[in-house]
Amino acid sequence: MPEENATPFDLKLKIEEGLQDVAQRFVEYAPQIVGALVPILLKRFGLDPAQSSSIVLTTVTDIAGFLSFLGIATLLSGMLAAN
Repeated sequence: MPEENATPFDLKLKIEEGLQDVAQRFVEYAPQIVGALVPILLKRFGLDPAQSSSIVLTTVTDIAGFLSFLGIATLLSGMLAAN
């Protein structure tokens, strides 16, 4: 329920908080899923999961964090500029 005296700044602040929350959740869950799947896939391809998993997982974590925050910010930038 919106507050009666809410200002455009308050709306922008809520949007930014939502952006950070969604990006953080994506950065938390994407590496967990990939971290479970990468060793299985590497073993299936005949590679040693202990040597390769950390490199792949670190790369996925960095890319997920970068793209989730900037991608969501790009999607919401129109709403921020309109107020």
